[in-house]
Amino acid sequence: MTRRRRLACITWACLGAAYACGGGVKGPDGDAGPPAAAARSASDQGVTLDEQAQRRAGIETRLLGPTSGADLIHLAGTLIADPTRVTTVQAPISGRLIVGPSGQWPGYGDRVPAGAVLAQVSDARPLTADRGGTVTKVSAQPGQLVQAGQVLLELTDFGEPLARIIWRSDGPLPAPPTVQVAPLAAIDARGSPAGGEWVTARLVGPAADADSLTHLPMYLYRAPRGWPGAAPGTPVVAAAPARGAPTRGLFVPAAAVVQWEGLAWVYIEQRSNTPTADTAGRAVAAPGDHAAHVTYVRHRVDTNHPIDGGWLVGVQSDGGGLTSGDAVVVRGAQQLLSEEFKSRAITGDEDEQ
Repeated sequence: MTRRRRLACITWACLGAAYACGGGVKGPDGDAGPPAAAARSASDQGVTLDEQAQRRAGIETRLLGPTSGADLIHLAGTLIADPTRVTTVQAPISGRLIVGPSGQWPGYGDRVPAGAVLAQVSDARPLTADRGGTVTKVSAQPGQLVQAGQVLLELTDFGEPLARIIWRSDGPLPAPPTVQVAPLAAIDARGSPAGGEWVTARLVGPAADADSLTHLPMYLYRAPRGWPGAAPGTPVVAAAPARGAPTRGLFVPAAAVVQWEGLAWVYIEQRSNTPTADTAGRAVAAPGDHAAHVTYVRHRVDTNHPIDGGWLVGVQSDGGGLTSGDAVVVRGAQQLLSEEFKSRAITGDEDEQ
């Protein structure tokens, strides 16, 4: 055995003794070290933390339980101009258009706040924006002669985008009161938006015409908020329940899911006794469970069934081994993922020596 290997063995032995006696390695200020110094799980997909490491990592879990939902299908759609959210700025009299006190005439795509003073025509009262919005049409420029009643600017409020969704034959009828909408550009290969950012849109009603290409019916849905680039013509995807789809499964909160190698994962807490839930749904240790270490095991989850706030799993055998009553980590999951692969890196370094 080389001198370097003997020193490494002595160091690891001292660290083990420190954990056995004091529950963690003490730093210069007497505080315990970071969770990386906690005991490791022997599982290939898990990590074990002692009580102190759990507290430092801020681990929080919730119990999985059945929820109402539905197997979802993805529908194509487009954001459209909403005539009820369009404001025009018109010339009150004939005369020369003079730029306002800001010294700048808005251009296409500029955001104009409500009440902003935009310009003046000759000596008439200054022109203001009755309602804020994005400039979608510019019909005149400062210095030009304009006519009374001429439209100078058109502003569109995109704060609550209107989506026109093409309804597939396997979509539910009548159309549901809400669907989940996301920009097409954000949808990944699994049919979920990056970061799980679905927006719940509410039904406005059927569109006046059918889709010109597929001749399928269309429905209008309004989203409560927009996103960067949300403008008429932007392609979107809507998630809606399939006709006759199962409506029960396990609800996995979006906060529990971490991404690794392009897949979605959650960590399930493993204790000697079954945890219980408090009034807020948070998992708490069962009476008499005073284990010094807790193992968190990683499980794959299928995100093909988005519902508001997370995903419905356990539909068509896609539960990934999750069962009702499992304590899923909703805070600290990303740190557990880092800890797991840090542990693998340490083990690999030891094997190479």
